[in-house]
Amino acid sequence: MKVLQQYQNIALITAFEPEARFIPAHILKINSGVGLVNAAAATQKLIDFHQLDLIINLGVAGAISSILKPGDIIIADKLEYLYSDHSRIQADNFEKIILAPIISRKVFQTVNHEDYKGDEFSGDENVSMNTVSKHIESDSNSPKFFLGKIASSNYFIDSNRKADVQTMTDALAVDMESCAIAQVSQANCIDYLIVRIISDSADQDSIYEEPLDIEKTNAYIKQVTDFVLSLFD
Repeated sequence: MKVLQQYQNIALITAFEPEARFIPAHILKINSGVGLVNAAAATQKLIDFHQLDLIINLGVAGAISSILKPGDIIIADKLEYLYSDHSRIQADNFEKIILAPIISRKVFQTVNHEDYKGDEFSGDENVSMNTVSKHIESDSNSPKFFLGKIASSNYFIDSNRKADVQTMTDALAVDMESCAIAQVSQANCIDYLIVRIISDSADQDSIYEEPLDIEKTNAYIKQVTDFVLSLFD
């Protein structure tokens, strides 16, 4: 797709080794470890030791919106931290919501075959989910792509709390690293791209809390990795 052709030095971040298993050896990557602190430290380490102009985070996320299903892919356009009890951070002096750089929207439009014009969209800036679904229906083997907010917490969110978190944040999915990676990248004036594949629906617990289905997990990780690698072509 050559959507990343403006970037010369790119690194990938995953939370742990299994999420990196399909990334070719020649691509710079780091496994951060699970959680916000680990993610922030790994991001800064990459920045300190390499002259980067784009950081890509890929991995799995849990849906908290009913419109996302396992196998769908979300590209984050906003990110938000959650307290350890999964409530919103209320401190006035804290940046509560991080806006992703324009590359996130550019990638989303590219996969949906829409013309990208500089820093503006050719159509409605808030692309409807119907538009996404309509495109994907033409190829039932393809994942559905969504552009939306990801909320990050240091703890898994049980299925019985997901609806409350979604109503509170208006996020589509949750994970444990993205927001920290975004904040550190932004602080260092480096673009970033957060791409996550949905592993569990809004009414399910995380696949990592249940007996782990290795085959299913590998399939999800390969799918999101293949998509990210296609952006390099």
